[in-house]
Formats: sequence, C-alpha cells, structure tokens
Amino acid sequence: MIVGMGRILGRTLPADRTERAALTGALTAPVTALGYVSVFGYGTDGLYPPGAVAVGFAITGALIAGSYAAGYLASAAGSTLAVLVLGPLWFLPPEPQLGSPTAADATTPMLAALLLAAGLVVTEYTLRNHGTIRNWLTPWTVAVGVAGGSVHALAAFWASAFVRQEPILEQFVSLEPVTMVVTLYALLGLVLVGAVPAVAFSRRRLVMPTIALGALFVWTYLSAWESLATHRETGGAAASISPAIDGLYVFLWMGPLAVVCAVTLLEYGGRAVLADAFERRFADDS
Repeated sequence: MIVGMGRILGRTLPADRTERAALTGALTAPVTALGYVSVFGYGTDGLYPPGAVAVGFAITGALIAGSYAAGYLASAAGSTLAVLVLGPLWFLPPEPQLGSPTAADATTPMLAALLLAAGLVVTEYTLRNHGTIRNWLTPWTVAVGVAGGSVHALAAFWASAFVRQEPILEQFVSLEPVTMVVTLYALLGLVLVGAVPAVAFSRRRLVMPTIALGALFVWTYLSAWESLATHRETGGAAASISPAIDGLYVFLWMGPLAVVCAVTLLEYGGRAVLADAFERRFADDS
C-alpha cells in the first residue's frame, strides 16, 4: 500500500521519498496513539475487529505523510486538522458508561478521519490530474467498472432481502421520495465499491481486492443471518451482533470502499517491490 501510494502520488518527486514518508507516518501514528492511551490511562481491550484502530491510525498516518511528501499539501493539512479535531473523541464514549473508556471507543472517529483523509487525497489528485484520469477512463474501463459494480450492488440488495426473508422488490419500490433517494444513494455507493476490484483486475490483474471484498461480503451477511436468527428465536431480544450489520455494509459503503482501495494499493505496491527486486537481481547477475 505504501509503495503503491508512492507510485501513484509521487510522480513529480523521487518515488522513494514519498514511500519513506508514508512508511514513517504509518509507523509513527500508531506509536503516538499508544503513547496517548498510556499517558491518559485508557484501556486497550474491546477492539472490534481486533486491531482496527491501530490499522486505521497506520493508514491515516501513511496518507498524511505520503501526501505531504508528494506535494499534496491541502490533503495533508486537511487530514491533520481532521485528526486533531476528532482527537478528543477517540477514547471518549458518546454516553457515560461505567469504568474507563477503552480503545474500542476510538473506532468510529478514527474511521471518520481515515475516510476523510482518503477522500481528500483522491479529490486533490483528481483535480490536479484530471487529464490523466480522463485518458485512463476508457470506454472499456468504464464498462467493466459498471458491470462489476452492478453485480455487487444487486448481490448486496438480494442478500439483505434474503437474510430478512423479504421480497427484494420491497427494497427498490417505494412511494416515499426520501426512501427512494436513500436507496439510490446506497445503490450508487455499492456500484462504486464493486467497480474498484473489477477495474483493478481488468487493468492490472490484481486479485486481492476481489478476494477482500468477497470475504467482507460473506462475513457481513453470515453475521447478519446468524444475528437475525437469534433475534427471531428470542422473540426480538437483542442479539450479540446487531441485526442491522448488513445495513451498515449497504449504507456506510465508504468503509468497504476504503478497505478495497487499501488492499488494491497494497497488492499493487507489493508487486512493484517484487518487480524492482527481480530487476536488480537480474542486473547483478548480468
């Protein structure tokens, strides 16, 4: 991911400079957060998924430092400001609870900072390189993205209807304008999420984004099915996992999109590292 970000952002700078900065940010951010936790005596248990906050800090740190080294100062400044503003919320629960707040309370604000940082980088890159992006979006690329994204969106809506044992048409047909707008928003977001791995495979033969999205999809809807089954068996009592977990996948599609994009950069960067290593090996042998 770090090398991939260097390849993408650092076109006007030595690639290794951007990569070193991103690596430094990825290592420094979690360490800083750990120091913050230790100084103020917050707990580190209760993380869900395990290590999510640490990974979020690492990716956000890499985005901030890498974008700064690549000359994307607006993205770096905006992301840093977001982290500072959300800082007081990292380890403070929204409602008073017994005991000290844990690192799990940082999940939501950390995810918000990560998504904002990624969005700022993408936006600034798009504004600066609109010509390159326009040339990159060939009719074939657009067609592959729309096809892959449509399959993912329809699968998500079908799975949501299946786990709830409801007709799928009820999710699309509504006389309420607000419901129709929300459904359209979710549909377009799910198309975008599915388009990323489809285009990544079509253009670069990257397979990890598809695997990551498939694993996330299966985990989400299996968890939703088990939770709803427990919910029904207990007569509506609260289940161990929220019955709305698939709703989070559908309506908070920015999270799955961030995961897929991160895996895409990771595989792209890993392949670049291996390619450079082979080139140096062959050059030494010759």
